Amino acid sequence: MNINIPLPREVQDDLRLMISQMAREVIQEIKGKESNAKSYMSIKETQEYLNISFGTLQKFEGLGLKKCQIEGKILFKKSTIDEFMNGFEQ
Repeated sequence: MNINIPLPREVQDDLRLMISQMAREVIQEIKGKESNAKSYMSIKETQEYLNISFGTLQKFEGLGLKKCQIEGKILFKKSTIDEFMNGFEQ
């Protein structure tokens, strides 16, 4: 079902301008979040990133996924995770 509402040209131009500005702001926000993305992730963040359970994460470690352990804190480097997963692509 389509509803056509005739709008004056000036209103159409204003709407286009507003939508374009909103789109630019959303794109900038996304770019900002990407640039602020963490290089290292906790166990829980790693599980969420890969959408896996703790047990599966342990299996991945057994298969060679490297981790950093500093004073009992375990972290996984995002780029290392990505490289590990790429190694299993078929």
